[in-house]
Amino acid sequence: MEIIKNIIKNIFNEDVKDIEYIPLGLTNNNYKVVTKNNNKYIIRIPKKGNEKIFKYKNEELIIFALKNKDIDVPTLYYNSENGIKITKYIENSEVFDKSSLSIKKKILLVAKKLRKIHSLKVDSLSFNPLEKLSVFKNKSSNLFSFEEIIIKNIENQYLKNKLVLCHNDLVNGNLLFNKENLYIIDYEYSGMNNIMFDLASFLSENDINDEKTMIEFLKSYYLDKYDNKIFEDLKIWYIFNDILWTYWAKYMLENEDKEIFNKIYFQKINRANYLYNLWFKK
Repeated sequence: MEIIKNIIKNIFNEDVKDIEYIPLGLTNNNYKVVTKNNNKYIIRIPKKGNEKIFKYKNEELIIFALKNKDIDVPTLYYNSENGIKITKYIENSEVFDKSSLSIKKKILLVAKKLRKIHSLKVDSLSFNPLEKLSVFKNKSSNLFSFEEIIIKNIENQYLKNKLVLCHNDLVNGNLLFNKENLYIIDYEYSGMNNIMFDLASFLSENDINDEKTMIEFLKSYYLDKYDNKIFEDLKIWYIFNDILWTYWAKYMLENEDKEIFNKIYFQKINRANYLYNLWFKK
């Protein structure tokens, strides 16, 4: 905890009164910090080895583009060399929960904020999901019988739409709700990508796969431009997301033997098989 105290002292010239670990995130350690002046911060400290995965200068560029756009939590300090980030603490906030009674309202907010992110003009690095899959797969044999079919479809679709700034990691912990607002946080994976990847990321990472809710979300995003082909394409991107993050979990397991990666691996692989049979084997 001394490192956190030193960081707060050096940056804000404040002494720390309390530090609380926040058990969210797989690649970072996050803490709520309260100073003796009763200022409250969230400090993100990346785990060892993250510099091999993330380009922090790219995240810094994106955070700057998001400034004053009412999308991200205000960033008070960012170190693009090591990824340490300090943000404002948002009172009475909660992460996305699909079982919430207000899920429809929250889905509308997610769609609205994603449209804002996707409209930003940023000279960001590319997040090519096919290239990421190749890295995570690392020449291992196919885990899915339908893998080549899905990948071929994604290859055909990837460049159909203009690539835009995407978040690419819309897990529930990166969706922070506070009263009437939503903050989308943590842009380590962000980069230029196909819109459909982001939309599928939100649905898949939050285990939303009932057709009614999926279509409501798509209609909230596309408004009067929605048609049924969008939904059919999304199902392909949804399964591709599960394939990608299955291999990511396998890759992480090989480098860091933790039960959480084993859990993610089986969750993704089982759901991908189930949904492929449900959606495409009729």
